Amino acid sequence: MPKKSNIKRKQQRHAQRLEDKQIHKAATIAVQHSFAIAMYAAKTVFKDRASNPKMEELIIKMLSIWDKVGDGEVSVETIAASVEAETGIKYNIASGEIVNLRRK
Repeated sequence: MPKKSNIKRKQQRHAQRLEDKQIHKAATIAVQHSFAIAMYAAKTVFKDRASNPKMEELIIKMLSIWDKVGDGEVSVETIAASVEAETGIKYNIASGEIVNLRRK
């Protein structure tokens, strides 16, 4: 008969696996929703200039960047710093605040 400590460890590992699955599922849903929201925002902001090929390019680029972030090749902080350097739009990851540094 297994010891109580072994049973408890198995239950803890099982609970941890379930929690990890839930976290992964939530992250996947968040990414999927961010794609839909980004595409809608691009279409709304750029109107007729958001052509079908441009929207496809946006989706492909977003997928590529998500893959690089997921693989640890690049961090979100690096992406935010790059956007700030190139556009003057600062994104504070901790607070979610966006500031246009070039706006007077």
